[in-house]
Amino acid sequence: MEDKKLYGVEIKIPSSLQEIVEGYLYLLAPWGWESCSIDRDNIQIKVVFNTFKEANDTISILKNKIPNTQVSTYLLKSQNWLESWKQFFTPINVNNTFVILPSWEQKKIDSAPIPIYIYPEMAFGTGHHATTFLCLKMLCTLKQYFDPHKDYFLDLGTGSGILGIACAKLGLKGIGVDIDSHAIQNAKYNITLNQINDLFTVQKGSIENINSNFSLIIANILANPLIQMRKNIKTHLRPNAHLILSGILIEQSPKVISCYEKVGLKLKNKLTHQEWIALHFQNE
Repeated sequence: MEDKKLYGVEIKIPSSLQEIVEGYLYLLAPWGWESCSIDRDNIQIKVVFNTFKEANDTISILKNKIPNTQVSTYLLKSQNWLESWKQFFTPINVNNTFVILPSWEQKKIDSAPIPIYIYPEMAFGTGHHATTFLCLKMLCTLKQYFDPHKDYFLDLGTGSGILGIACAKLGLKGIGVDIDSHAIQNAKYNITLNQINDLFTVQKGSIENINSNFSLIIANILANPLIQMRKNIKTHLRPNAHLILSGILIEQSPKVISCYEKVGLKLKNKLTHQEWIALHFQNE
């Protein structure tokens, strides 16, 4: 992958505001951040973005929501960011079904659990974020219901492609879509890295650009877009198809559940981790 400039944001806040600020960062920078104590009463948070606009938008939101926030920006090379990832990217085991590994450990695992290799970029989904982990965990609970010979999946908001790659590693065929060109680029790289090009393809767009129906749709986005897309998502589900939703805070889940039940889907399961929740519906 080519080297380029990345945009860092450094945030200094009282420790008492850490939970509030990180709540916003879960939505604005779900790939993660680094935090450390400055002194007894204050902390520093560093987060990295692909573009100046993403960094600037995050600063504007934080200053609007929390006026006393001290924020500064800096530039760094993507190679430096990658080297820092190599220091703390730890393998993630999901239900002894999948293990998520960085691209530089590609040759080290050749047995169960199923390895998923990810090149860490600024796209949603290295497996370290709670919502990605929850979607993978929910997928593990459903794997016995799918027939690789006839079932077809959609990874809606594919990000790094990790969820679609997991489906493909279970033998399913499908597609992924995302409105972010950079995410599509990263997903294509990860698909090749995992050698599943014949099972999983990605394209720029959203569900409105798709004509197929699916046995499984996974959408790890955010609560409001998921609510807005509920009718479109329902339309693209085959009879008895499964739907996994995440990117949803636990406190937002009653509204999401209500909206999807009103379009005719039945809630089958819920999984939670930290303040996040994943929902499993079926089109019965």
